[in-house]
Amino acid sequence: MIRKALTARRAAPLAQAATGAVLLTRPEALVALVSGSGAHPANWIVRVLGARMTAQGCVAVARPRRGLLLAGAAVDALHAASMVLIARAEPSYRRPAIASAVAAAVFAVASTAAASERR
Repeated sequence: MIRKALTARRAAPLAQAATGAVLLTRPEALVALVSGSGAHPANWIVRVLGARMTAQGCVAVARPRRGLLLAGAAVDALHAASMVLIARAEPSYRRPAIASAVAAAVFAVASTAAASERR
C-alpha cells in the first residue's frame, strides 16, 4: 500500500517534468502545434514556463510530500487563472493561453489528487 501511494504521488509530477522538458527544449514545435496560424508567444517565455514546470516536477518526484504537492497545485492554479486573463485580454493569444490554462488546471487537479492519497 505504501509503495502504491508513493507511485501515485510521483505520477503527476513526473508528467509535469516531462511536459516542462518538452517546452524547455522544443518550444517552437509545441507552440506551432497549439497556436496554429494565430500569434505565437516568444520562445523565451515558453522556455521559462518549461523550466519552472521541469523544476517543480523534479522536486515533487524527489520529495512527494503532501505540502509540496499542494504548493505545486496552487502554483499551477495561479498559472491557469493568469492564462484565462491573458486569453480574455489578448484575443490574438487566445489559443496558446487557453491550452496553457487547461494544462495547468490538469496538473493542479492531478497534484491535489496525488496529495490526497493515503500513505
